[in-house]
Amino acid sequence: IEQGLDQWNSQRENEHARKHDHHDLLQVAQSVQSELTTQGELIEEVLDIVRTLSQSPTFNTPAPAPRASPIPMTNHHTRSPTHPDLSNSQPITRRDTIEGGGFKE
Repeated sequence: IEQGLDQWNSQRENEHARKHDHHDLLQVAQSVQSELTTQGELIEEVLDIVRTLSQSPTFNTPAPAPRASPIPMTNHHTRSPTHPDLSNSQPITRRDTIEGGGFKE
């Protein structure tokens, strides 16, 4: 009788532990689902921002070509007709840019 009672108690403890584990797993699953929902909402917001930006004329305007330094003139070099005359060009300064890395229009 005592052995049967111990076995019954052991089975009952195992069943209780399984129910507790099942409850914990459900909580973890709900937490993961909630986190994935939140991340999905954030991704959707980012995609909306990207869609909005991609329709912006400023976003779609090609960036200006980088300005090269003038070619030094020496006695044995002549400027090739394919090279543009950059003698009047100015380097891009911090004032030429706007916050966020773009260029002023």
